[in-house]
Amino acid sequence: MKRLSNKEKKELLSESKSFCILPWLHIEVQQDGRVLPCCRTQHYTPLGNVKDQPVNEIWNSEAQKDLRLRLLKSQKSKYCSYCYDIEDHGGKSPRQNFNQFYSKEIDRIDETKDDGTYEKMSLKYLGIRFSNLCNLECVYCSPTYSSRWAQREGLPKEEQVVYPFGEKGKILELVKENIDSLESLYIAGGEPLLEQEHLDLLLYLIEKGRTDISLYYNTNLTKLKFGKTSIIELWKSFKTVILDASIDSQEERNDFIRLGAKWSVIEKNIEEVKAKAPNVLFRLYITNTLLNVLTLPRFMKDSIERGWLGPSDINFNNLTKPEYFAVQNLNQDLKEKAKENLMEFIQEFLMEKYSTAQSISLIIQIKELINLMSKPQDQTQIPNLTHEIGKIQNSSGLKFDEIFPELNSLIK
Repeated sequence: MKRLSNKEKKELLSESKSFCILPWLHIEVQQDGRVLPCCRTQHYTPLGNVKDQPVNEIWNSEAQKDLRLRLLKSQKSKYCSYCYDIEDHGGKSPRQNFNQFYSKEIDRIDETKDDGTYEKMSLKYLGIRFSNLCNLECVYCSPTYSSRWAQREGLPKEEQVVYPFGEKGKILELVKENIDSLESLYIAGGEPLLEQEHLDLLLYLIEKGRTDISLYYNTNLTKLKFGKTSIIELWKSFKTVILDASIDSQEERNDFIRLGAKWSVIEKNIEEVKAKAPNVLFRLYITNTLLNVLTLPRFMKDSIERGWLGPSDINFNNLTKPEYFAVQNLNQDLKEKAKENLMEFIQEFLMEKYSTAQSISLIIQIKELINLMSKPQDQTQIPNLTHEIGKIQNSSGLKFDEIFPELNSLIK
């Protein structure tokens, strides 16, 4: 392909509305074997599956080659719709962040062939999921990402836990194959801290002297030990550990949304991480649904005031499926109340107590959430919501109307 000038490369990184550098340095291996361009492309045809073909073949699959060519031409790809949607709503997307963070790797595009092939599989950033093993049954999840959900759905015991390569231990082999080039690992699940292979990974990286590799986690933070081994003590060996804790609310609301969790345990674990591991950055990764959005400002304010994190350490995942839990399916009165609460949080807390630099990321995300919430309600989803809430109450013994009194007008 025609080589771009340095100026053109800079423009591609900073001005293109579609280009992303990840297809030249990253893949995401899902717990069921699917290989994706990144963790945000879960709802589309995968690049391949490690159960069917080697990773190095998937690296230059037809889908991957086509993706590279589209991005080089500044054409939008369906794989990247998550980021485009964030940008369309005024937010800063992972695509933009990765282009900035990995800008030094832009010369990799020079070696892209006319058909989109990029021979050198020298991964800088690898996303891994050991399996779908999980101790929670979050209301919006599925058997794909939670073995508890698989159990709930009545899958045979031998099918409840799935592994990327069809067996344990293979993810660690993939890490070993790329150990010389890796700079960052994204580790998710299921719940990765439940896995023997996760413990083996940390011990391997320490043994090989690769504690300079940055570890990014998505974790429910319900466990900080594997057997008798303290994961915190192992994290202390690493230069950078970032915990994106999947926590959506507090107290009984969190325990309802994330079935199996206990708020008292999560509080204790957050405090332990903060006290014992100064090298670990604790962040919140909040999945926003109609269940938590009205009380979201209170949860964020309480978390900040307890000294757990700052406004810039809060990130949103605005749920789209299952649709009956999506924020836009609140009724108009509840939408107006949620918007009022969120705007009050911005004006009377963030803008009063924090600088623009400290709060702008969260403010943009909140405004994006408000924009999403303003979409029309799909009233056909309310019976589905009511049915699902009933199932949760029957299985958990938790009382929806007592835990979420603000939503009683929605459930019919």
